[in-house]
Amino acid sequence: MSEYFEFITEPMQYGFMQRALLMSILVGLVSAVFSCFLVLKGWSLMG
Repeated sequence: MSEYFEFITEPMQYGFMQRALLMSILVGLVSAVFSCFLVLKGWSLMG
């Protein structure tokens, strides 16, 4: 179990990996909120 935890947390020692994780979480949250807004408005982004 310790090896698995180390495998997951080891890349987080690098600054660019921390920023990449933070940005991916932020983009995911913004996309989720924006997509809910679009569905409620009845809009579509197809094509």
